[in-house]
Amino acid sequence: MHKNEEFRKKVEEMFKMKILDLYFPHQKYLDFLISSLSLTEANSYNNAELAFITKFNSTDVKDLSQFIHWCLNQLLWVNSILESEKYCSKSDDIEEFFDYPEPSVDGDHWILSKVIDRGLYFYHMEDITASKVIINSANITGIAESLSKAKNKSNLKKENQIILHNDDSSTLFINKDIEERCINVLKTIKHPVLDEQGAFINSHGMIAAIVFWYYKCKVLSFISKDSSTTRDNISKELMELIPNLSIESSNLSQNTKAKKYKEDIENKLNEIADKLKETH
Repeated sequence: MHKNEEFRKKVEEMFKMKILDLYFPHQKYLDFLISSLSLTEANSYNNAELAFITKFNSTDVKDLSQFIHWCLNQLLWVNSILESEKYCSKSDDIEEFFDYPEPSVDGDHWILSKVIDRGLYFYHMEDITASKVIINSANITGIAESLSKAKNKSNLKKENQIILHNDDSSTLFINKDIEERCINVLKTIKHPVLDEQGAFINSHGMIAAIVFWYYKCKVLSFISKDSSTTRDNISKELMELIPNLSIESSNLSQNTKAKKYKEDIENKLNEIADKLKETH
């Protein structure tokens, strides 16, 4: 057993707790953790506090600090597997190796499918097109830091989060006003991907910008909870929203490369989020 001292020290400092020798999986709480991480990019887990809050807002859990506690508990279970340095590449053997019973009922579950030297691999049980979530010794400390940042917002109640009633005039966003603001971002960034009329310019690399923009909007809770979560339907809704856009479900990878656009899009969408917090 090789202890991850950096992770352990950070957790004990941030959460004022002592790490136990043994943790167990709990599918409901594991879904909270992994589905939160699925809302952000793999290289941004250390900035995933908004993703955790977004997931919290979609649950019936009333206390954010309790939600964070459950996520942390499952992260500690993940760490116990990483520290064991045991590997298992066959999903059928996962239960025997790590005492992890795969959910017997289909549903909105994220399941542990394999443990290799690159980390623990989680896949969505029903949506095979969903991006996998990988947790390893390199990114687990960043995840704990994100949970700590989210916990620091535990004094905020759900009604104080950015949750607005859905407007029927927008099928994708929480309301038409948010939709127009977010669309305007794609027109006004340094390298625009939409023309003044809102039509897709369709230049090389711009599909990746649209994908990054969509997932960032989702992390910030701009996307309606009533909208579809399957990639096929998401691509259809994006094409209905943006004239001249042709996008396939296979393009909707949360690990998309859009280096030319990412920083500008992220900054402008964050500005929208900040203004909404000031007015609500």
